Amino acid sequence: MLQIGDFARLGKVSVRTLRFYDEIGLLRPAHVDTSTGYRRYSLEQVPLLNQILVFRDLGFSLPQTARLVDPGTPLPARRALLLERRDDLRSRACRELERLALVDSRLRRIERRAEGGQQEVSLRRTEPAWVASLREELPSYEAIDRLFEAIGEELGDRRLVRGRAAIWHRCASRGEPIDCEALLFLKRPAPRVRRVRIAQLSAATVACLFHHGGDDTIGEAYRSLRHWISSNGFQVAGPSREIYWADDASAPETRVTEIQFPVEAPRRGTDPRRTAA
Repeated sequence: MLQIGDFARLGKVSVRTLRFYDEIGLLRPAHVDTSTGYRRYSLEQVPLLNQILVFRDLGFSLPQTARLVDPGTPLPARRALLLERRDDLRSRACRELERLALVDSRLRRIERRAEGGQQEVSLRRTEPAWVASLREELPSYEAIDRLFEAIGEELGDRRLVRGRAAIWHRCASRGEPIDCEALLFLKRPAPRVRRVRIAQLSAATVACLFHHGGDDTIGEAYRSLRHWISSNGFQVAGPSREIYWADDASAPETRVTEIQFPVEAPRRGTDPRRTAA
């Protein structure tokens, strides 16, 4: 039998921790002297203490750890806890990789002394949004205006609308008709009307930048955004989106367009620094 201090040194934990584990029933002493209250532990309890410390280090809560080390917990229940924790860690790892890519991008820009000469790209998570949409093949980019008009006419109530956007499923550069989905953001869901689709635009992780100006300069913004995505090890995960924050056709120089590309985090085992241009 080992005194509590010796067992604590063996397990590389504090005496206070062992007392706390005893109080909550996670790790009881092998023997407690009824006259002195001294706790004593056996060497056979070392593996159990190690298991507890491993699960705590993996981020499991005390109740979860108790279930995992309890021999009476069914194997499917243990497996479910581990799978849930694995999914959570993977999600956290993806977010950390995204942050790492952003930091690396900033460092490269500083090293090249080009902080003020490049367009600002950000990586963020969009929220789900209700939209009214109409998708058609168009002969030109300007033809999207008639899609916006058609959606507005069928909705009727302009008070529902809180902004305009577009998803470019296929661009003209491929030598095929433009495949465009015009969107009107809605303040609340609306009943479906004829050929206009009422749906919720899914949340997504997007790389985005704001372009100031007309269509004659937007191509450079797209090239900058695509270069940032590839340089930081991300993959495009869907068609480009444009959100029109200011869209005065009579004054193209005042237009403000947010360009978005849904992206996926770097693949597991990929170092975004090694994929940078």
